[in-house]
Amino acid sequence: MVQDLVKDFIQRVDLLSALDGRIARKLEQEAQERFVRRRDTVFEPGAPENGVYIVKEGRVRIYRQSPAGKEISLALFDPGEIFGEMALFFPSQRVNTAEAHEDTELYVVPVETFQRWMQEDNEIKELILYIMADRRRAMEQKAADLVALEVPQRMAKTILWLFDRYRTDIITGKIALNIRLTHHELASLSGTTRETATLILNRFRRDGYIDFFGRRMILLNEAELVRIATTYE
Repeated sequence: MVQDLVKDFIQRVDLLSALDGRIARKLEQEAQERFVRRRDTVFEPGAPENGVYIVKEGRVRIYRQSPAGKEISLALFDPGEIFGEMALFFPSQRVNTAEAHEDTELYVVPVETFQRWMQEDNEIKELILYIMADRRRAMEQKAADLVALEVPQRMAKTILWLFDRYRTDIITGKIALNIRLTHHELASLSGTTRETATLILNRFRRDGYIDFFGRRMILLNEAELVRIATTYE
């Protein structure tokens, strides 16, 4: 059941290890490298789409802000993952904001260079098309969830996805997240306000589903989170 829920999110594809390392070798030879400090912006809405990015080290958060100022996180990208890939087929202007979630090193590839790679290697082109199709599916699912699901359902789905992707540390004998997220960031990932997210997280903690060790979340009752994500009334 958990795997069915997390499939609603963007699936991870590590370009640095894909296709026998061919993309990694091209990046070392032809890409520029850029260092971005935590909370600094990689690009903003309105910026020209003249390059694509691959995370070398660190993590990048993609989000969009509504006219009313509400922020919705669309994705987190980790080492090996590409973002800004829409520029390869539909170059225009950026519509989202990319922000370094922690100190981050990026490969930056000009659009023309990456397009040449796709022309020279059909497997690279097929992989990029697969990534774009998966992300469109995930964005459509996220939009549907914002309409159809209550906030506790969305928060439970988000937590389950985070533990599927980042469950690497063991704290006090329990499974913990290997990523630190504020209530604001959890709210943004779940499509709600920080105040509402705090209320729900406190309830989940009180009911024994999760706990916190500093700013790291600990998973206590996965089955109950699955139940909430699928049957909350």
